[in-house]
Amino acid sequence: MKTTKKKVEKKSPATKSMGHICCRYYGSTFEPLFKVEVYDKGDEVDPGGEFCWRSLTVGWALAKGLSPESAYEFANHIRYHTELG
Repeated sequence: MKTTKKKVEKKSPATKSMGHICCRYYGSTFEPLFKVEVYDKGDEVDPGGEFCWRSLTVGWALAKGLSPESAYEFANHIRYHTELG
């Protein structure tokens, strides 16, 4: 009898954050690094509160080497699943 293997699709690990299931960036090294390098320096980065922080987050993530899609996902994680957004 011939057996076939089922192809298992890998999914991003889901983790609880602020009561929600969120993306693979929860608990990653990017979140605390973003907090120290950008969020904690908010008054220096955006003294007038005029900038789009999602764009800043995407740009920061791109500079760290994430792909455009991953950078956008990280920005959404920061905005909707952390207290940083």
